[in-house]
Order: sequence, then C-alpha cells, then structure tokens
Amino acid sequence: MKLLSKILTLVYSNTQSPPPIVVLDLLWHRVSLLRKLAYSAQAIITSSALQQKFPTPLISIAEQVYLSALTLGFGGHDDAGMVRTYYTHPISKVTEYFEREPDKLQSAKNCSIIIRLLKAIHLCAAAEAIAFAYHLGIDLGQFYELCVDAAGGSAMFRDRGPLMMGAISGGALNGQVQRATGQLQTIHDITQELEEVFQAAQKVQSPLHLGTAARNLLLLAERRLGKSARDFEIIRFWEFAQA
Repeated sequence: MKLLSKILTLVYSNTQSPPPIVVLDLLWHRVSLLRKLAYSAQAIITSSALQQKFPTPLISIAEQVYLSALTLGFGGHDDAGMVRTYYTHPISKVTEYFEREPDKLQSAKNCSIIIRLLKAIHLCAAAEAIAFAYHLGIDLGQFYELCVDAAGGSAMFRDRGPLMMGAISGGALNGQVQRATGQLQTIHDITQELEEVFQAAQKVQSPLHLGTAARNLLLLAERRLGKSARDFEIIRFWEFAQA
C-alpha cells in the first residue's frame, strides 16, 4: 500500500488531476490482485497514456487480458482464476494432455522456451514503463528505486533499467554497460529466439497476448534501429513513436 501511494504521488504530482478515487478505494478493500490491476490499469496508466497521447502497447494488451478474465468471471476473488482464460477446460486437467513421465531433455527445452518468452516480455515492459515515466517528467532515479524491488520489478528491469534510463536521457553508458550483470544481446537475437517460442505456442494452440505485443514491438524497433542494436536500446522505439 505504501509503495502504491508513493507511485500515485509521483505520477499525480506531475498532473493537475487527483488520484482516481476508485484506486484509493481499492487500497482499503480486500479484492483480488487481478481486479486491482484491472482498475489500476484503467484508472491510472491507460487513461494517463490516452491523455498524453503516449503509446503503451504492452499495458494496453494487459488491460484487455485483465478485463477479459473478469468478464468471463475468472479472477474476481482469486488471481489464479485468470489462467482459465488460456484454456477451454479446468486447469487441473491440463496435465492430462502430457505424458505421465515427460522426457527430461524435452522438459528442459520447454523451460528454455518459456524463459525466452518472459525475457522478451519483461524487456519490453521495462522499456515501456521507463519511457512513460520519463515522458511524465518523473525522476528516473527515484522511479527505479521505488520499482526495482516491487511486484512489478523484474530481473530485466533491474539489470537493463539503468541502461535504458541512460539511453533515453542521453547519459553516459560506457560504465553502465560494463557493469551489466546479464549478457547483452541484440534486439535481432531476441526476435530470433521468439520464433521458436511462437512455433511451440502454435503447436499447442496457446494464446500469447503479451508475447505477441513484445514481438511486434521488437520487430518494429529492429527495423528502425538495425540488427546490431543492443537489447536495452528497445527504449529508443518511443523516440520514433513520438516523432
């Protein structure tokens, strides 16, 4: 609650509008995280982005996923119910579609596919959040400290966040690149990794809402920046999007 209050203060200190009363109301009532996210996305993020005419491809898709789940009656009181939007049958029966004793090599490969998907989504989500914060005039250092260990944080945000902030604000990057703990990739490398992810998803007919948004964003950035652009430079997409 304290973290959300701080973020609300940061966001609305840069606007003339008070924090939406529905968001403050949710702080005091026990509802599922999904319902909180749905209202927060509508009341704060996407509404602010619309007012600012700022592109937010990932959060816009996420909002639709939240609303779809709630419309279908999933997740209102239990966040796990949101998984039902991806299956036509109860989640408890999903395992029946696989072998009782799956091949260990295949399991490792499948885990690798999921990790690639998450990496791409979190990279784009981190860039979108930082770009929007920068657009709103929020202090990026303070923003990073507030979010890096919060529920919305990720390994990509933690490691690539400072690089993205330097890239979008025109700061020095040499030292930050050297201190990056994760191996830097090119945007082209990540789009290539996603090819296998989408092939696997098509095989099992699994929707990839956020994965599709991330892939499209990466492909657009690659066309604009070239195949040699490094992964954290995805944030430069918003420079072109606003041009």
